[in-house]
Amino acid sequence: MLRERDRILLLCAHSASGTRGFAELAQTAARSARGQLTCSCVLPDGVGPGGVPLPVLRDGRGKFRA
Repeated sequence: MLRERDRILLLCAHSASGTRGFAELAQTAARSARGQLTCSCVLPDGVGPGGVPLPVLRDGRGKFRA
């Protein structure tokens, strides 16, 4: 992920319901960055992406949210 040459936007949620609006937000941000943006979703283990069409990164130890 850190090898990306584009900017990176990490969208974080504690539950699947918290991901509502992520797809639209990522699309708007990418458009504003003229496509030079990589968006990913950070979720704790055991939480599904809720239909968000973004790559999911797992925060298995909860360190990211801390």
